[in-house]
Amino acid sequence: MLIKWKIVTLGIIMALILAYIIPIFTGLAEIGAFIGFFIGTIYVGYAVGANLKEGALNGLVVGFLVIVISLFMVVGSIWAFMGMDSETIFYTLYAIIFYIIAGAIAGFIGSLIKRSRTPKGNPTSN
Repeated sequence: MLIKWKIVTLGIIMALILAYIIPIFTGLAEIGAFIGFFIGTIYVGYAVGANLKEGALNGLVVGFLVIVISLFMVVGSIWAFMGMDSETIFYTLYAIIFYIIAGAIAGFIGSLIKRSRTPKGNPTSN
């Protein structure tokens, strides 16, 4: 299995931009941000190809990196000013696990979409 870093990087950028833009236009704060993340991660699975394991793996990597970047931007500043308590640590770990699983699922879905759109005789359909 191979992590395609160029696609992962594009997926991270897309997920972060969409996670910022969708809530602005829809008024949905957390849900809109998650939808943006999910769309970006589906793109990664689609761009990786029809191999379901690679789609899930690359989506998992995007999920992990997006939540780590987001946590450094948001929670890092909170920790710097307010300190770290057990509740903050719990929700941080919960967010990391949730986004990793969601990223793997979205990458898998993207690969399924690619597989369904690839002709049967094409050698890229694994």
